[in-house]
Amino acid sequence: MANRAENARVTASVTIGGVVLALGTFEDRTGGASDSSSTVINRGGMGAREALGGRPEPANVTIKRVYDTAAQGYEKTLRSHVGHTPMTVSEQPLDDEGQNVGPPTTWTGKLKMVNVSDRSSEGNAAEMLELEMVVETIS
Repeated sequence: MANRAENARVTASVTIGGVVLALGTFEDRTGGASDSSSTVINRGGMGAREALGGRPEPANVTIKRVYDTAAQGYEKTLRSHVGHTPMTVSEQPLDDEGQNVGPPTTWTGKLKMVNVSDRSSEGNAAEMLELEMVVETIS
């Protein structure tokens, strides 16, 4: 079973005009927690606090990949479709030899943000493409 942070393959795709555009493999994924909007009431007469629960509200997913030729090829297309384009991010656990282990986790939602790393003449870090997705479902 995967037990290190790098033992996973993160891939993403968007659907534009009914056509699925595979975005490749990403180096980083953050977010995607299963969360909810919780309602809590405090009972009168110094009664105990009571959790009423709430609807699921998964956290946004942010993924990053090296801003290579492939990413440069679709960056402008993605920028023109933020806010409404369906997006899928999938994370497949891997064993130490890079083989699939168990089922992937898949987040689906809408592309929210596209960003390329800030520039600095003082830096030497890899340039990254960052995508954020508003999550609708997790499976």
